[in-house]
Amino acid sequence: MRCLRPLLLLLGGCDRGELWKQKFVQEVNYHYQTQQIKNAEIAARDLEIENLKTLNVSLEGRIGALEKRVAGLEGNAPSSEPPPADLQARVTAMALEVDLVVFSAGRDAGVAVGQELWIHREGQTVAKAVVDRVEAKWSAAKLKEKRLEPKIGDAVRAKPPP
Repeated sequence: MRCLRPLLLLLGGCDRGELWKQKFVQEVNYHYQTQQIKNAEIAARDLEIENLKTLNVSLEGRIGALEKRVAGLEGNAPSSEPPPADLQARVTAMALEVDLVVFSAGRDAGVAVGQELWIHREGQTVAKAVVDRVEAKWSAAKLKEKRLEPKIGDAVRAKPPP
């Protein structure tokens, strides 16, 4: 019977066994709650990582767009080079309310931002213009010395007529 007494105590045969059982259940519950909290923290961090990845992709897209924009603007930096002497272009569009003309020569023809060009009609100077935007096949310029109103089809040259 002496051997069975400790076993009966463990199985809850007395108050000590019941106390041990309660403490054990409390400890298990505490560890379970702790694990639940840790799992929630891990889930929150995983969600934060996914959000940061999404933000990173979005920012990379914006950076790419801005790099393209900057590359396009770099081609429009003012140039100290004179326009090609043999430049042959025509006025193709105008916005005279803002003194702007568009003509049919661009980067491919050697035109660069900041160059001074002359608009001619029938051997007469119509206006002087300064290039402020250049694309591959066309350019835009601001009128500086306007003697006459430019018209579509007027010649654009590197030098004033003689």
